[in-house]
Amino acid sequence: MNGCLVFFKRLLLGAGMILPLNSLLMEFTTRACASTHCDPIPTWTHVLLVLLMPAAIFAPWMARRKPGTVWEPVGAFLHGAGLFSSILYVLAMGPLNIAGLIMLPFTPFFVLGGIEGLLGFPLVLAALGPLAALVAWIMTFVNTRRQLAEKKLTTLWRGGLVAGLLLAGVAEWRMVSVHEDIRDALRAVQWQEGDVAKALPKLRTPWRQEFLLRLCYTGGGAGHFGPLGHLFDRGLIRQGLSRLGDESIRTGSFDRETLRALYFRVTGSPFSDVPPPAGVIQMREGFRMVEDERFETFAWDEDRGGSEVGARIRGLSMQSSRMDWHVDADSALAHGEWTLEFHNRHRNAQEARCQMLLPPGACVSRLTLWIDGEPREAAFGARSQVTQAYRQTVVVDRRDPVLVNMAGPDRVLTQCFPVPPGGSMRIRLGITAPLDAQTPAALFMPLIVERNFSIPAAVKHAVWVQSPQPLEIAGVWKDAVATQNGAWTWQAEVPQVELAKLNFGVKQKPLPKVWTTDKLAGKDQPVVIVERSPAPATDSNTKRPVFVIVDASAGLQKHAATIRGALQKLATQAPLTIWASTDGEALEVPVAEIESHLKSANFTGGRDALPAFKAALQRLRGSTTPATIIWLHGPQPADLSRKEVIKQLLERGSAPPQIHALELEHGRNKLLEELYDAAPVFGGLRWIGGCADELTATLLNIHTGPRTITRVSRAATPPADGKEVWDQLARHAVFREVMAVFQGRDRVPEDQAKKAAAHQLVTPYSGAVVLENQQQYDRAGLKPVDAGSAPQIPTNAAPEPSSLLLLVLGLLALNRRRR
Repeated sequence: MNGCLVFFKRLLLGAGMILPLNSLLMEFTTRACASTHCDPIPTWTHVLLVLLMPAAIFAPWMARRKPGTVWEPVGAFLHGAGLFSSILYVLAMGPLNIAGLIMLPFTPFFVLGGIEGLLGFPLVLAALGPLAALVAWIMTFVNTRRQLAEKKLTTLWRGGLVAGLLLAGVAEWRMVSVHEDIRDALRAVQWQEGDVAKALPKLRTPWRQEFLLRLCYTGGGAGHFGPLGHLFDRGLIRQGLSRLGDESIRTGSFDRETLRALYFRVTGSPFSDVPPPAGVIQMREGFRMVEDERFETFAWDEDRGGSEVGARIRGLSMQSSRMDWHVDADSALAHGEWTLEFHNRHRNAQEARCQMLLPPGACVSRLTLWIDGEPREAAFGARSQVTQAYRQTVVVDRRDPVLVNMAGPDRVLTQCFPVPPGGSMRIRLGITAPLDAQTPAALFMPLIVERNFSIPAAVKHAVWVQSPQPLEIAGVWKDAVATQNGAWTWQAEVPQVELAKLNFGVKQKPLPKVWTTDKLAGKDQPVVIVERSPAPATDSNTKRPVFVIVDASAGLQKHAATIRGALQKLATQAPLTIWASTDGEALEVPVAEIESHLKSANFTGGRDALPAFKAALQRLRGSTTPATIIWLHGPQPADLSRKEVIKQLLERGSAPPQIHALELEHGRNKLLEELYDAAPVFGGLRWIGGCADELTATLLNIHTGPRTITRVSRAATPPADGKEVWDQLARHAVFREVMAVFQGRDRVPEDQAKKAAAHQLVTPYSGAVVLENQQQYDRAGLKPVDAGSAPQIPTNAAPEPSSLLLLVLGLLALNRRRR
């Protein structure tokens, strides 16, 4: 009997030392507890608390085995320090203690479950780690107390007890503090109950920013705030939050989208642009991460089929990118095809989503999806029609669709599903772009500004550009131009970070009059005529008041000096009013104080431009003089505040201003998208960096208006003068016509939507979708484009011989054959 008792005691002592270490190891590798109950190790201080549990048993045991050594004082101190750690985690585990005890007798049968059963065995034991440590501590307390009295180490033991209590208190107070700081910041930002300028700086410390980033992926459930985090859901702070209408904030939990918006306000960076903290994927998915190492994890995508790009999905990546462009100086147009291939390492199908920034003034005029190795062309229809068809196919049918819709000025949202498990998916976008959207004329490359997939550093964009006329390439790419067969061609593999700087110009000016036959217009006036002439000199534009809104976010900090210099020069040539966005209300910046208010140090966090827009529009309410608002901005990837007041001022104003958005740093901008729904917001400009003089010239071009007037007309027969050019002229003429009457996506003119869809264009009113079979098209009331009518890249960039020359050569060849 005594032998069994001794064995049982030794078993409990061994469990008190080994099981807490097993708990720590399992949590590090699977994050199973964090994904289902609470996060036991949110900080390294908590890791130390867990290690104290086995140390409190092991050190006294070594002291008994080696009396008279350093183990005696160490054992006394660590034994006292481990008590509160064990109590803390036993309380934290709560009902899991009982569940673990119930499952314990059945753990030997886990071996019958194969590899998954063997992995489940240590997972059950992990739940019992703190309880085993506490039981072992109590067992050793009697012997340790006697030994302490004999060795006069009681004071040291008490010191360890106090140290353990302080360590647990510091660790948990840190979690309570960050919870309260997040709550206060959300109250100030979302509900205007507090001082935003005081609440946000509290979160601008490295640890708090990293913790907030972790919550952007896991969500802000109370359990993520440490071992005792679920106490936030037990009403301890509910009285102080009773005035809030948001249930998640009132109960101590925070919505994931709300936290993502807050992360931007605190740091100035979209959460998806920052690598996730270590272990965050496991925290979301728990023990499922070990199901199949070949595909890393079984990944869930909360945004599938929706209109949000969402978080990066591990294992989903862009495998290749190819751009082919044909540039025609006569018509001042370019047409490109961007072919993208996505690869998925997961064991379940994934949706690839991204927002693309098109060249200034460009539109999507073709969409292709490869199904079973064959290219399938898209159907074009009303925006709501193609979106509904895509979601039906993704969510219900789970088949092969791809969707492109316009998301803002020069921006489209591209979605494709499914990228198969361990496989790839290939799509192609056709893009028609004007060369004269800004001065000097240039072709810029399309960019991906937000994505839910990774772009490996080894993947580069294979870019090919051809033109019958000489090309000009700025920067490091200048020497890459070559001529071939009388045509100008250029080819290179461009890294992702360099793509934004790549642009092409043409030395030849566009012809003053060109025409083409619109093959999609029917028989009624099929000839499209475009005439260009210099804009008449006038002083009316130069006298228009200019309101400049400066996004003082951290992302624009490197441009601060350029912005200051450009605004100081612009103030000498135009009536100028400046507002700078801050953490709180907008700051009106007098011209004389530009230098002091727009210093680099003032660009911090992610600033909300909405108060500045509100101030500018309120100032214009009593004015009948048309004004220009220029927004110098970077990314604003989150919903920052209520926008209805801005929409109201834009919709009801008697003299709505021209709003021009000039993006200095690329990225998604949700405020820009919201404004685009309510008013015509002009993009059509691309900034690639430069000095203050270059930014000043760009701002003046916006202020004074275009230097060339472009007139588009239609006729039944070709004109006697002018040159015939390719049919891209007709497509882009229809796009210009649609955008000329654009007053916001919320106002949909049916005739313009039908005309855009008939001409195979993606506009604010129309979109493109590729479905898998004819049955799906019939159900959606859509008809796919005939591949023969889709725009093509010419196979040879050399100038085509005239029809007369071809006829003469043919007759000569025929005459020679007869001889």
